[in-house]
Amino acid sequence: MKRKAAFFGTALVVLVVLFGAVMLLTGVYGRWFSRSTAGLASAEEVSGDVSIARDGTYYALKRGIVLRKDDTIIVEQNAACRATAKGLVRASADSESRFRFTELEDTSVAFEVEMGAVYFDGVEQGDRVSVSVSDVELSMAAGSIAAVEAYNGTATISVFKGAPEMRFADKTYPLLQGDRVIVVTGDDTESLMFSYVSASNMREFFIEQLIDCGGLLFDVGELEDILTMRRTDASHTAVAEEPSTCTLEIRCDTVLDHLDELEDDVRAHIPEDGILMAATSVSFAEGENVYEVLRRACLSAGVTINYNYAVTLSGYYIRELGGLSEKDCGPYSGWMYKVNGWYPNYGCAKYLVDDGDVIVWSYSCDGLGADLGIEPWMNGRLETDTN
Repeated sequence: MKRKAAFFGTALVVLVVLFGAVMLLTGVYGRWFSRSTAGLASAEEVSGDVSIARDGTYYALKRGIVLRKDDTIIVEQNAACRATAKGLVRASADSESRFRFTELEDTSVAFEVEMGAVYFDGVEQGDRVSVSVSDVELSMAAGSIAAVEAYNGTATISVFKGAPEMRFADKTYPLLQGDRVIVVTGDDTESLMFSYVSASNMREFFIEQLIDCGGLLFDVGELEDILTMRRTDASHTAVAEEPSTCTLEIRCDTVLDHLDELEDDVRAHIPEDGILMAATSVSFAEGENVYEVLRRACLSAGVTINYNYAVTLSGYYIRELGGLSEKDCGPYSGWMYKVNGWYPNYGCAKYLVDDGDVIVWSYSCDGLGADLGIEPWMNGRLETDTN
């Protein structure tokens, strides 16, 4: 009797474990509990480290997994994926991207691009596909192909085919094939900038998607030449015996005399010596600018960085480093940069780095750099907005 009881007890445990495993797997694949959308959307291609967030739980995304409304797709560095809502649209996401399904029905699908770059194509049925990014909503008609990029309050929309509509700030903008729109949103800023799409400044991921679609606005040969040139340059840079390097330092020692003016949560981020990043040697590729070097170094060192796209500066504006933001130490406080002892009077995304440059990011509590030892308006070279 004891042996039988032990046998049945063991069998019961095994059954419970198996049932739990089946429930988990079916929860991921959506085959039992999502009859209305089962089989509608799925992961078509997955390369590298890609996850799916569902109901607060994260799973590794695999090809063929059925997707549901509110599923978030998280594409890590050096990864990519393509999700397909059958009969409606394909969404191809680049490295370091994050998007989710906000609507997923038989006749309509909606996405929210939280960050990164996503390419949408294959729209087949009317105005039933919409994409939201920042404060913008894009309605895609049949035959539309478009790409969306989202980074810290800046959204870029490129239209490669069709005539989608863009909704922003309670206004509707009919877009045309070839339009490129940069939308900047912030606490006190809302702006639009229209231009024409150009293959020369397009990210490689989008160029690859365009080649798969036959080039669309561009000649396939031209696109392939651009990829070859970029990859050849990258290869030459990678095998260089002596790669270019610069020195980067981030400091906020000026605020040490104003700690009582800071909020408690900001003060907690200030190091005792005011040095957020000690002078560090950073490798860079030819043609990179101060912004690109700073962003990569911060990500590598674990220093938080927050930035917005500033149309007036034709590039990115650094709002926060290491938890210290502009205006934290007064209405005119903020970050400034200098290269080889000089504070440039133009944005950091426009300053190209040279081998051996010494770059220092410093926080000014008065905004004009007087507390950094700068004479305002010296030789007409210093402007209020130097970053």
